[in-house]
Amino acid sequence: SNDWAALLSAPTPVSIEIQLSFINHEVAAATAASMTSVFVRDNGDFLVFEQGVASEIRTGIDPNGDAPDAQVNLDIDSLINYYWFDPDPAARTEPVPQCEFNGGWQCYLDAYSILAHEMGHAFAYNGLRNAETGAIGEYGSTFDDQIEVINGSMFFVGVNAVAVHGSNVPLADPAHLDLVTLMNPIIDWGVRNSISDLDAAILDDVGLPMAGTSSECTPSLPSVRSVQPTILGPKPEPRGCMNPNCPHNLKARLKMPK
Repeated sequence: SNDWAALLSAPTPVSIEIQLSFINHEVAAATAASMTSVFVRDNGDFLVFEQGVASEIRTGIDPNGDAPDAQVNLDIDSLINYYWFDPDPAARTEPVPQCEFNGGWQCYLDAYSILAHEMGHAFAYNGLRNAETGAIGEYGSTFDDQIEVINGSMFFVGVNAVAVHGSNVPLADPAHLDLVTLMNPIIDWGVRNSISDLDAAILDDVGLPMAGTSSECTPSLPSVRSVQPTILGPKPEPRGCMNPNCPHNLKARLKMPK
């Protein structure tokens, strides 16, 4: 999370509390979400909510009080058998071990890349669009607000992201990029991923205050109106909703490679 934090410039000091849980998941190596969401505007098509973590960074107000701000769930089997922990995560120079055969194949996933990916969901990469069609109902996220469906495919169209990428940014689903980057939905064996300029641009587009910008607070986002937090149990639910009576509870998943 420190790498993400280095991109941001909070107007007041904040402390983001992360609840780490260990789960059994049949598909994902990890899942994550902000613990709550905060209403910011009506865009004319749906009510727009931002991640609780993003709201706290932007305003200095903790929308769910003393409760954890984000939830990260690590799959137990992946953690025991596949996660590789860099001995010097600050330097990140040690090569990630490649697959090796010793009576059976042993492959490794870079734990730092996984955790950085999951924190990306807590900051920005999350929403409520239909995963197949991109359709959206009455509520959506600040990430959803920057998505357009063009010829049946979803694209992130925030102005900063488009400027960095050179065109609309293709999405694999409403919470992941369809690019070989940190925020791709699948992490490959033996690969180290890092936060990119595109990730920083997307954070800027969804309203987070960025380091090195002239404004610390995005004018288009009004003062917060908090919703009641949802404290997750050890088994995450696949989908929630975003409105004052049913807080944001959507988990984005990082899938295991084939």
